Amino acid sequence: KAGRAIAATDTPGNRLLLTDAIAALAPPDAASYAEAVAGLVADPDRRAALAARGQRLIEDTYNFDVFTSRLGDCYRTLALPGGGG
Repeated sequence: KAGRAIAATDTPGNRLLLTDAIAALAPPDAASYAEAVAGLVADPDRRAALAARGQRLIEDTYNFDVFTSRLGDCYRTLALPGGGG
């Protein structure tokens, strides 16, 4: 919600949500992470672009309306005869 650029370590967990298009991903060591953060500080255009794309991702994919719709789909599937396996 903050509309800020993201710097994160490039790990499988972070890759579940983040891509190079929305975050400055760095190898999981302190020097690489510091370099990613410094790169964002030095490049306001990239920082703004990452922030805007990240904001759109949150608004389009991870908002409460999408969450409740998906949860409703899950409950409807479970309520069907034989639903849920």
